[in-house]
Amino acid sequence: MTKTPRRHTPPSPAPRAAGRRSADAVRQAHARVHGRGAGESAPAAGAGESAPASDAGRGRGRSAAPTRSPEAAASHRGPAPLTAGDRVLGVLSLAAGAVASAGRAAGRVLARSRAARVALVAVVLAAAVLCWDGASTSGRVLAGVSVGGVDVSGKTAEEASAAIADAYGPRVEDGSAVVYASEEARDTLDIDLALLQEDALAEQRSVEDAERARQLWLADAASLGVALPADELAAEALAVGREQGGVGARVQAALGGWDVPVRLTFDGDAVEALAQSVDAALGEPRADWTVALDDGVASPVAGQAGRLVDRAWLDERLTAALLAPDPEGSAFVAEVSDAPSRTTEGQARAVADALNASLARPLGFTYEERPYELSRDEVAAWLSVSVVPGDGGAALEVAVDPAAARATLLRRIQAAATGEPVRVSFAVEGDAVTVVPQGPVAVPRLDEALAVLDEQLLGPANEAGRPGSSGAPAQPDDPITAQVQAEQAPGSLTLTEAVDCGIVQEISSFTTQFTATDATANRTHNIQLICDILGNSVVAPGESWSFNERAGERTAERGFLGAGAIVGEEYVDDVGGGICQVATTVFNAVYESGLPIDQRSNHSLYIASYPAGRDAAVSWPDLDLVWRNDTSSDVLAAFAYTGDSITVTLYGVDPGYSVTTQEGEWTPGKKHSTRTERDDTLAPGISYVKTEGVDGQGFSVFRTVTAQNGEVVREDAFYSTYAPITEVVVKGPDAPEEPAEQGAS
Repeated sequence: MTKTPRRHTPPSPAPRAAGRRSADAVRQAHARVHGRGAGESAPAAGAGESAPASDAGRGRGRSAAPTRSPEAAASHRGPAPLTAGDRVLGVLSLAAGAVASAGRAAGRVLARSRAARVALVAVVLAAAVLCWDGASTSGRVLAGVSVGGVDVSGKTAEEASAAIADAYGPRVEDGSAVVYASEEARDTLDIDLALLQEDALAEQRSVEDAERARQLWLADAASLGVALPADELAAEALAVGREQGGVGARVQAALGGWDVPVRLTFDGDAVEALAQSVDAALGEPRADWTVALDDGVASPVAGQAGRLVDRAWLDERLTAALLAPDPEGSAFVAEVSDAPSRTTEGQARAVADALNASLARPLGFTYEERPYELSRDEVAAWLSVSVVPGDGGAALEVAVDPAAARATLLRRIQAAATGEPVRVSFAVEGDAVTVVPQGPVAVPRLDEALAVLDEQLLGPANEAGRPGSSGAPAQPDDPITAQVQAEQAPGSLTLTEAVDCGIVQEISSFTTQFTATDATANRTHNIQLICDILGNSVVAPGESWSFNERAGERTAERGFLGAGAIVGEEYVDDVGGGICQVATTVFNAVYESGLPIDQRSNHSLYIASYPAGRDAAVSWPDLDLVWRNDTSSDVLAAFAYTGDSITVTLYGVDPGYSVTTQEGEWTPGKKHSTRTERDDTLAPGISYVKTEGVDGQGFSVFRTVTAQNGEVVREDAFYSTYAPITEVVVKGPDAPEEPAEQGAS
């Protein structure tokens, strides 16, 4: 029997902060690209600006040590400032020393060669000039050096930093970037209309569908966390001709100039979110070769190349756009390139072979002189395989989940000691959750055991998973054994402590995502409000959990706002719109746990955001979602949310149910109709789709829940019948007809 994974994690969400902005910022970006007079870019100070380029010539400048006469040293306790005379005397002294040394070393050659005498004089003069230059420019940027076209010659590091900040700071602060999905989109897309269309469908499309349909991304300095590293750039300018390039750089700066490219720093998470959104719209997912563990057997999982946006390229293009002096330069077309699997088939097969050899060895532990043997399935359930990038290539690494290992050993020790399973109760006070074990519980200490597992069970697999490895090393076939100590659990623990020590487990968890924009702000508010109301819900053994009973009526007096909701065959604005997404998330978490579901209704319209046939609609007071705790211990339903996702996690003593799913076929239903609305605020001839039309259809999902002993606990069927969705098109007034040409009489 194949286990359905307990956690469902959808693809990474679309970037919200980097992808969308306020209406004013959007209009400003629109004006910048299309030249509609929304303000001009701040000009850079200094002449001869150059386009930003990749990092080059980084380093910190060091000031040349000042020269002081012996008399000054004797008469002052601290360093005294050098006068011009001091510098001249120092230079002459250095030059004289150089001449004397050269003369002594080459006296014999000079006596016989006129050419040698001329060359020596040139060397001495060059040395004198360099000494003079070093003394006169100490602590200052050399002549001919600029930063992004801003002349910083002769400036101290502080002065250069100020000049760079004055020239580029305002431009960076006000800068924006428009990223198009294609050249066609750049040439033809109306930004305002595209955003209007996107907002209209934001509550109807799944996150994945919305991402695939995107044609542009708007970003600014604030959303990308942009900063201008003026101090670092000034230090790099000061290093030119010193740590950077030496004498050759001095000559080049003096004769042809030396420009340090301007660069920006970004919030890495914000840029990565933008990159992932571009990947979702234009790219193809990359899959690395890896290893799966199913029923205690490790097997390689094939990887495949994808097409993704190059992160370094995106940084460079964003830098150029944000620093562009003209609106046209702030826009560019996104590109994706080949992205091969970071790991190889050889690595995956070698790791799978090594793991199977390790799991074939008998594995057990000893507690209080009593041996406990573990099954291959039990141990494999502790393991996870991940791809870890490195300078020499990506590795496949296998790790043990200590909490899962403790939970298994704790159950075995508890069963041997008492013959009863572990039981807990939850107490909730505000955001704090307390776990109270029912009776004494021995908590295993696994330091020694985990060290044995790391060396003998995981060591060969991790060696095989390194890049360039020659394959799985040979292993002995003798048993793997480890000593385990234990300590008595305290009378109460926090939820985190209880999970870490294995008393409580994550039974199941499910996450759904939603589009978060200015247009969906009310919906997001309702989702987060209902999550706060439901909070940490405790369900006692044998007790039922009802969404409506726990959440109560959704009214404006309780803080709920009007948002998109399904009424009849259309999306309309309704108080409390959006909370069905929370109900659907609860349903799927309970579905994956194997716990019984007593009442569930599908939405009247199909929603592609959720697994097919596994949505849950709620409406006060009749349409409800009800599930039941059939275990012997409390179950905690914990609600968490971000700006664009909801996660529901069930905690408790895991009953060990396995869940398998069988899906039926889609059955066709009634065709959808189309309705047109007029909006006189639109320009003549302009239209957009307010609601996408979808034909009616039906779908069935069948769930089988199996206990640890292989006995089928329950079989459930969830039937869904969806009505058609009426397509709604919004049009502006008709374009006026042009008068017919008058013919000649």
